[in-house]
Amino acid sequence: MFSRASTRNRRLLLSVYVLPLALLLPGVALASAFTFTFPVPATPQWDPCTSESVLLAGTAHEEISMTTSSSGNYTMQDTSKVSLKGTAVVSGAQYIGEDEFSFSNTGQLPTPGQRTEFSVIRTVLMIRQGETLPNDDFYTFVRMHMTIDANGVPTADFSILNTQCK
Repeated sequence: MFSRASTRNRRLLLSVYVLPLALLLPGVALASAFTFTFPVPATPQWDPCTSESVLLAGTAHEEISMTTSSSGNYTMQDTSKVSLKGTAVVSGAQYIGEDEFSFSNTGQLPTPGQRTEFSVIRTVLMIRQGETLPNDDFYTFVRMHMTIDANGVPTADFSILNTQCK
């Protein structure tokens, strides 16, 4: 059973300058790596297993390496880790959840007036500490949508979509 949780978007402008530079320097191959850690703001989520609200907060850590070729192709490697902690509003129960994920994306750099985009859904298992109830752990689904705009500037939107009982 899915429950609809409030969605809070967090916009993260990734300071990747290799793409705009690659667009300005045709015939030049470039490589670069970037690391970002940013807070995931406190967001109430519904735990469908215990029927109570849990306030989740934490961090997201991204390590991105980007290589562009002289022909205008790019390869991006992304390793990310989401670490969340939560406190149940009524019972005070504590939850901990982590998810680590790696992926790569290849494609053609956008031409002026075009953009490239893709989405990834992350599943984070929130484990209730102390195991006070049977079936008290739940999944929360985090969506990352990345866009590389026509100027080669990538942005990422993060939102918590919903929860599901484990």
